[in-house]
Amino acid sequence: MLLSGPGAASYAGPAWFLKIVRQARLAHPDMPVTAILDCADQPGRALAALRIGVKHVRLAGNPRARARVAAIAEAMGAVLDVTRYDALDLAGVGDAEAEVTAFLRDASSFETPAARAPQDEARSVNSQQLPHPEEARSAVSKDAKRKARP
Repeated sequence: MLLSGPGAASYAGPAWFLKIVRQARLAHPDMPVTAILDCADQPGRALAALRIGVKHVRLAGNPRARARVAAIAEAMGAVLDVTRYDALDLAGVGDAEAEVTAFLRDASSFETPAARAPQDEARSVNSQQLPHPEEARSAVSKDAKRKARP
C-alpha cells in the first residue's frame, strides 16, 4: 500500500505520484501495489489525478463534491477511497529505523486493508455517506502515542 501524504496532489501533483508508483512496481514486479493519492479538499485535483491514470484517490471536503467524484471515478474504473488506514508518520522521529520496526512488529494487531477488501468498501462510496478522509486515517507517531496516554 502506497498512501501519499495528506494533500500530496496539491503540493507534488499526480504525475509525480504516478512516477513513484511506477518506480515501486519496477523495483518489485511481483508485489501487488495499491497506490492512493490524497487530494485534500480539492475535487479538481482528484479529477486531474483520475484523468492521468491514478486509480485510487482520497478527497475531503464537500460531501456532494465527493459523491460526484466517486461516481466519475467509478465510471473510469477507479476508486474514491474511504478506507481507514494506520499510517506511520516519521516526521520529527529521532530513530526512524526503530519506529519502523516497532510499527511493523505491531502491525499484526492492525486490521489491514487486505483483510477488509478495500476495493469493495471503496467502491461503495456512492451511498452518499462518505466518511471524511481525515477521519479515516490514523497517524502513528511518537507524538500521537504520547498524546493518547492518560
